[in-house]
Amino acid sequence: MRKNAGFHLVATGKDLVSPAPADSFQTIHLYKRGGTIRLMVDDVIEVAFDDDGKTHGPVWMHSGWIGLRQMAHTIRCEYDDLKVFPLKP
Repeated sequence: MRKNAGFHLVATGKDLVSPAPADSFQTIHLYKRGGTIRLMVDDVIEVAFDDDGKTHGPVWMHSGWIGLRQMAHTIRCEYDDLKVFPLKP
């Protein structure tokens, strides 16, 4: 996981997507509240990052964008049923 601006590598995790069979479907959840970010694949945490708001700049609290990126080894990727929900207080 990288934090922009600055492209800082802030967290890494085990790849839970590539080892899956080519014809399988996976459910991916991305959770962000304040400086807490969790990326889960089939309900297993793949990447966890707790932004302290100091090391790599302030915690981003504004509404923004979602970027989905595949690496060079990705042969095929499909997205379906993308939903974005506000978190309840």
